[in-house]
Amino acid sequence: MTAICGDALLTAEGRQLAPASDAFNDRVTYLEQAIRCLDTIADTDQRLIAVSL
Repeated sequence: MTAICGDALLTAEGRQLAPASDAFNDRVTYLEQAIRCLDTIADTDQRLIAVSL
């Protein structure tokens, strides 16, 4: 999941998802939210763009 979601995710609606801190629990919570968000685009015409800064 970390390789797919990276350190932050910008949703199609413009909402930014990111962990609240570097604490393990915050990172796990973020990754769970990000994966749920990515699951919603699986059956749509939306595209996923990944950017490394």
